[in-house]
Amino acid sequence: MPFSEKEFQFLTDTDFLLARAEITRKLANLLNATVRVLKPLAQQHSTSFPQGTDVRNGRLSRGENYRGLPWLVLDFPRKFSQEEVFALRTMVWWGHECSCTLHVQGETARRLLPALVGNLPAAAAGNCFFCLNPSPWEYHFGPANYLPASQVSAAMLQQQVNRHQFFKISRKLPLLHADKLPVFSKETFEMYFYQ
Repeated sequence: MPFSEKEFQFLTDTDFLLARAEITRKLANLLNATVRVLKPLAQQHSTSFPQGTDVRNGRLSRGENYRGLPWLVLDFPRKFSQEEVFALRTMVWWGHECSCTLHVQGETARRLLPALVGNLPAAAAGNCFFCLNPSPWEYHFGPANYLPASQVSAAMLQQQVNRHQFFKISRKLPLLHADKLPVFSKETFEMYFYQ
């Protein structure tokens, strides 16, 4: 298949490729700064996290194809096991937004459900979204995945946890404000854990 003129321009545009590499480096630096900002908070709250939750290092990962576009993710604090997931996931999705998501799966999701239901009004006031998707691995803000907290009932959250064994609560930040990621993640952590 021949390349279109526009595709050929992208293929030969070294300025874009070098800029993309520099942007990715800056985003990784922001996510590493986010770990430094969150670490004292995570260590202070570690007794309420599932046993074995990493509150020291976190994990930064990146990929090329979440729904066709590149992404960077920081999981901190984090625990991923066969039985349980507990992670604050800060994500930068090229072309879309930044997000900060509390992903809780397994026994901890059932244990925290009453507090989650009790904090619905605060979540609505904080511009939070709840995942009502059967898959825990979708992070887009489409209506088939996330609904604003103001549109979610206690019964919907109960059904989500009963059927799918997880919940996710998320906030988003426009890419235009990506330089505010450490502050945004700190504010989100405090909103989720200080209610």
